[in-house]
Amino acid sequence: MLFRSVAKGVVMGMGIALTLACAALAEFSRADAMELRSADRDLLVAVHRAGIWEGQASVLAQQHGNTVRVREVGAEIVRDYDRLDPVARSLAGRLAVALPDTVTREQQAWTDEIRTSDPGQRFDRVYVNRLRAAHGTLFELASQVRAATLDDTVRAFAQTVVETMLRQLNLLESTGVAEPGSLVLTAARGGNALGGADFVLAAVLSVVAGAATFRLIRLLGAPSGK
Repeated sequence: MLFRSVAKGVVMGMGIALTLACAALAEFSRADAMELRSADRDLLVAVHRAGIWEGQASVLAQQHGNTVRVREVGAEIVRDYDRLDPVARSLAGRLAVALPDTVTREQQAWTDEIRTSDPGQRFDRVYVNRLRAAHGTLFELASQVRAATLDDTVRAFAQTVVETMLRQLNLLESTGVAEPGSLVLTAARGGNALGGADFVLAAVLSVVAGAATFRLIRLLGAPSGK
């Protein structure tokens, strides 16, 4: 009888421990999923805001660029965001993400700096290097979401953002006024600075990880370009 009582107590204890462990694991999984969803929301907001301020800055580049190439690049970037932002808004609607109508103070300051720059080479340098720095930050966020999101549609969108940022970086650098120090990323962990060569390597790895643009088009429908 004593043996049976002890055995029964052990089994009950193991059952309670297993139940508590499962509950803790479920809570951890919920917290992890919430963190990933937060990053998904951050990407949608960041892309939408980038479309606002970079779109305004690129319109200025079309009007005041010192060289034909800078004016052409401004037009290309406006067209890219005309295609990208409707997809961000569609995803935001599906995920119940509220998109802001305004940019951050920092982004507004960058737009004002570009607007008030003297016409000529200074305007071109400020425009190209401000956008180049911003692209590095958005590329980093999109790469993180691409790797970690639980949502297939968000992953496809993040892949599209990565590819768009790479394309626009090439456009900005084709102007001949991009400064080497304007593209610096801060690693998500460890606080290490990533320079241009590291950025290119990360970009290649991210693109090779999987091109999901066609999946995004199938799920959402291709937005009509302007």
